[in-house]
Amino acid sequence: MHPAVADALDRWNAAHPWSHDDLYARWLLRRLPRAPGTTLDVGSGTGDLVRALAGRGARAHGIDADPRVVAAARDVRPQVPGATFAVGDALDLGGRRYDVVTAVAVLHHLPAEEALTRWRDALGPATAMLAEVRECVARVLPGARVRRRLFWRWTLVHRAPA
Repeated sequence: MHPAVADALDRWNAAHPWSHDDLYARWLLRRLPRAPGTTLDVGSGTGDLVRALAGRGARAHGIDADPRVVAAARDVRPQVPGATFAVGDALDLGGRRYDVVTAVAVLHHLPAEEALTRWRDALGPATAMLAEVRECVARVLPGARVRRRLFWRWTLVHRAPA
């Protein structure tokens, strides 16, 4: 993203601190176990979902490609135990495994099939991936439930076999 555009978006968001993506945090949280174990939020932005997951007892890690956004996520006070943030590549999860992988408003920025495959491979047995998506699901995640949502979003729920 061009720096001038990023700065304009930062000014807009500072003046209007609501996001369409905030609508999906409650939806995601309702579909997860009370204490979801180890979670990864891909494209975590300022970390609201990561903090919500950590507040439920998860070891919640958020990655985002933008160092400024990750710094902002780390600076939010009060800090929530169990919430961590790092600059990271959505397609390179370093071989780590998670009980839950979430991604809100991220997949359309990536090669969808590759991203879904890598996120699926990061899940342990009997775990869940929640993401917004429209394409490639049938090939990569057979049996996943896909639904259209408000504000031009799609969601999927995929549960790894036990």
